Amino acid sequence: MSESNASATIIQFPRPASLESAAPVEAEPVSAQAVPDPAQRLRRALTLLDVALAEQRTAVADWRGALSELNTSVQDLGRSLRSYQKSLDTLQDQITLQLPPSPAPCQFQA
Repeated sequence: MSESNASATIIQFPRPASLESAAPVEAEPVSAQAVPDPAQRLRRALTLLDVALAEQRTAVADWRGALSELNTSVQDLGRSLRSYQKSLDTLQDQITLQLPPSPAPCQFQA
């Protein structure tokens, strides 16, 4: 069996400007002998959670905006297609009125 050397590219999403201006949350150095204060760890975890939730709220709002734009585009396309169908129907009616009547089919006697 042969091995495949596949790789993936990770695409970073742009961060909202409101988060860019906020002070970055830095990891606090912990010595091997020191035990971190649980309250301090909790505060840091909650801060990171708040940042993640803010990013997620922004992403969901952007996604909803994109869905709204898509909905508008699809509705516009539907209106355009209905208008085009009406034009084709009108053209068909005009052509039908201008065509001479079909001759009667020939009947052969044996």
